[in-house]
Amino acid sequence: MAENERKIAGVSKGELERRWALVRDHLRERKIDALIAVSTEAPNNSGYTRWLTDATSAYRHVVVFHANDLMTVVEHGFHGTRREVKGADAQHPGVGEILNVAEFPAVNYNQRYEAEAIVAMLKGRGYARVALINPDGMPWAFVEMIKGALAGKGEVIDETEAFDRWRAIKSAEEKDFIMQAIRMQDAVFEKVLEKTRPGMRDLEVASIIYYEGRLLGSTHGTIMSGSAPKGQPAPILPPNAQGRRFETGDYMAVLLENTGPGGYFAEVARPISLGKPSDELLENFEKAKAAQAYSTSLMKPGADCREIFKAYNEYMKQHGLPEEGRIHSHAQGYDIVQRPLIRFDEPMKLEPDMFFAVHPAISSPTNFTFVCDNLFITAEGNSGWLHATERKVFEI
Repeated sequence: MAENERKIAGVSKGELERRWALVRDHLRERKIDALIAVSTEAPNNSGYTRWLTDATSAYRHVVVFHANDLMTVVEHGFHGTRREVKGADAQHPGVGEILNVAEFPAVNYNQRYEAEAIVAMLKGRGYARVALINPDGMPWAFVEMIKGALAGKGEVIDETEAFDRWRAIKSAEEKDFIMQAIRMQDAVFEKVLEKTRPGMRDLEVASIIYYEGRLLGSTHGTIMSGSAPKGQPAPILPPNAQGRRFETGDYMAVLLENTGPGGYFAEVARPISLGKPSDELLENFEKAKAAQAYSTSLMKPGADCREIFKAYNEYMKQHGLPEEGRIHSHAQGYDIVQRPLIRFDEPMKLEPDMFFAVHPAISSPTNFTFVCDNLFITAEGNSGWLHATERKVFEI
């Protein structure tokens, strides 16, 4: 079998080396022996570890990035085994050794297995200063064991801020993968319009999106669709709530938040009407677009995310529209939602080459309207909308 024949797409070795140089220089400057990142079980949220290795797993896995050595990876497998690959395994670029544990997230008694393997490795190497990435998002038992192992002998610190900034600023190669995801979603939305008919269920629309996306290189993501009769809200809904059958006269909200080739997320959402759309839907969609345009006008280098969020909610309030209490806009990459976030508690400032989804929603007892588009922050301001999908209420 040819090398990497099974892999759909991934970044180049040069891109990985760019990332590794950022991390290694930072560790050496800060006199840190190693950095540790943990994925979750789902590939949707494996961005920290994938950024280092370009690898995903159906199970939780851990990456230890050494300041002066190839990486150590702890992943699911035959418990207690070790494989030394010395950077020569095409499926594990930059990895020196692979440690295997048989851990399952829903089984309480095996939640310390990865940490046990790492503690033994840290002690064997004599490390005294270790950095964790997103420690508050790691399993409690994992963090407790790592900190306990170095208590009184060394130091465990949090280096998330630096790492989050590296991930947020996209390279030219990453931007190309993101544009592939955007073009994929445009093509998939055309298929939705072509294939959706009255009498189908919401889950069939979601299945079209998943199927057509997979054919174009998508691997995973969130696909939500929800329909309702005129006069009722039609919010985007998760898979277990997509059983409704829609008919002529109904409308729906459709969200594509799936990856393109290479695992980068983009996000587009539009309303679809089965027949002539109601005046309320048309009016609210225009209001949503206007709110989106206002907040986007504030998105430029140096802007404070908290101030943008505050100004957006003030705009909504002044126009008699519902304020946002969750998240109005956010960066994307290997994760659906990653920093910086446009909301009340984000300290990071905007910089060129950050990539964002902007998705205002207007909800009432009689209507739900949702629009989402992507943009890049540029040196001059921002790129404007990147999807080619027309920004309108579509009629089938």
